[in-house]
Amino acid sequence: MENNIISDYNFNKWKGFVRSDNNSVLSVNKESLNAKLFTNMSEDSTVILFSSSVVFSDLNQNSVLGSLTLQPWSSRILISESDIENLPEINIAGGPLKFKDLLEKSSVSSLWFNLIVNNIPGQTKITAPRGFLISLKDDSDFLDTISFNNDNNKTDKIVFVKFDPDENKRYYDFITVRSGNIERKVKVTAD
Repeated sequence: MENNIISDYNFNKWKGFVRSDNNSVLSVNKESLNAKLFTNMSEDSTVILFSSSVVFSDLNQNSVLGSLTLQPWSSRILISESDIENLPEINIAGGPLKFKDLLEKSSVSSLWFNLIVNNIPGQTKITAPRGFLISLKDDSDFLDTISFNNDNNKTDKIVFVKFDPDENKRYYDFITVRSGNIERKVKVTAD
């Protein structure tokens, strides 16, 4: 399941981002103190799984339980009575990554996605499937697995992906990103 979401905006941050503070209104009951904007910044629909300890509602006060499905290039604001400011999350902007019209692997440049980790101590590990390599540099150090420590429980990095086939076939798989107990996937394909 691929989760290419950015949810680092609460309602006040969103108003600042779109510069529409005077015209933006979020109507919620008094008990709902926290709002979060979830966005899917990819060409695939995505499912966001929620912790059972947090209950979300939509803007019409309908409960959103267990998960939220976002269509490509869409967003949704949810509200919660729980403190959601420090929820651990991995967000991926970009994807799926499609390598097309490949005559020979040496002529293929790398593609990339943005990885954002929030409120997760320790390491983040990224693993590429067979036929693909990953790096934090755009032109060197490509490997099948990379790991790094989250600085102050956060990470914001560009991950470069290179097509490196070992067979003449179509490739379809997922890059796996794991930090703490959270895992996200980025679809990669090559023809």
